Amino acid sequence: MPSPHSVLVVLRRMLGEPALARLTTSELLAFITVCEERQTNGARLVAVIPRPVRTAFRHIRRLNERGLIRLSSSAVDRRITIVTLTEQGEGLRESIFREEQI
Repeated sequence: MPSPHSVLVVLRRMLGEPALARLTTSELLAFITVCEERQTNGARLVAVIPRPVRTAFRHIRRLNERGLIRLSSSAVDRRITIVTLTEQGEGLRESIFREEQI
């Protein structure tokens, strides 16, 4: 049985999206989670990234630096980081999932 990593590598190649080809497996997992949930929080993304918390947040920050996601503090509790797609991230989401209903 193939490892999740190898499945994601093949999936990334099949999608043929240059923006996805530059993402690590952890970044891809986080990005797909945000695509599915539309709005999530940092703790949720840390839970789906199979890395220590500090490393997981590094991957989340890279997605933010690449302009795919937006990080903001919750109005209710500033300790909570809200994660949403940017316009660029939304465009990539639409090109990837154009035939899927997410």
